[in-house]
Amino acid sequence: MKLNAYEKKKLTYTVAAVVFVLLAGIIYFCKGNAYDSDITAEDTGIVSEENIEAELMTPVPEKEPVIVHVSGAVVSPGVYEIDSGMRVYDAINAAGGFLDSASDDNLNLAQIITDGEKITVLTKKQAKKIKKSDGGKSGTDNEMLININTASKEELMNLPGIGEAKADAIIEYRENNGGFKSTDEIMGISGIKEGVYSKIEKYITVK
Repeated sequence: MKLNAYEKKKLTYTVAAVVFVLLAGIIYFCKGNAYDSDITAEDTGIVSEENIEAELMTPVPEKEPVIVHVSGAVVSPGVYEIDSGMRVYDAINAAGGFLDSASDDNLNLAQIITDGEKITVLTKKQAKKIKKSDGGKSGTDNEMLININTASKEELMNLPGIGEAKADAIIEYRENNGGFKSTDEIMGISGIKEGVYSKIEKYITVK
């Protein structure tokens, strides 16, 4: 059957319209699949096996250890290595815990340990000799305080934060300078600054 010019033109337009609709449908379908794929991979929160393996392989940073000296009324006095961020309570446990005769009155068990710190646990008998007061030394019996001008090395080492080296330095300083004129003069010794002085201030005297 032969088509006239009008019919040929109409057929051409019809075929073109059908092809256009088919192409548009294909493009829409492809885009829809890509969109769904994106949602599945990213927006739904599903973690791939590769991501899980990568997280498991990531090394966990280790805590730097600190060295602490625990002395006095504990089961096993000595020098211990513990994790940074641990507290006085943990250091005492590392040394075996308190003896029955121990007192924790002079300690802040929740205090975080610093590297090189010394923790001295007093006995109950020693603690009774040191009376606490709100104002530091106010109300304290001076006869029970440690005289840093006459105390022996062992007596000085009973002070919080004072180890063998600092005790030797205190004795050397007082011998070279004719004794301490005030307790805060002890901060003139290397290694004894405000932090250490604040711990021992209420336990010492120069009279």
